[in-house]
Amino acid sequence: MRLFEGQDLVYFTHLMSWRCGLWEVRYGVNGEPANTTVPMEPCNTELATPNAMIDVGNSLPYIVLPPETVQSIYVEITFDDGTSDFAQFNRNEVLIP
Repeated sequence: MRLFEGQDLVYFTHLMSWRCGLWEVRYGVNGEPANTTVPMEPCNTELATPNAMIDVGNSLPYIVLPPETVQSIYVEITFDDGTSDFAQFNRNEVLIP
């Protein structure tokens, strides 16, 4: 997460890099449940590097929110095998200077 050009940017880049093993990524901001799905580019199985992001314009690896509004983010991941995991991150723990 970082404050950039007057907006909070919350990055999911690390998850998008491993999306070939993910079914879904959802998030919630500031205590809200993880009800918003992160759009993911499909796994590019026809390439030697199927996790390469080639359509970033339609599947941004981050979300844009008003400046300094994100105090925490809750993320739930569902893997291809149906299992899931979650984590919560506070702004001061993940803020990129």
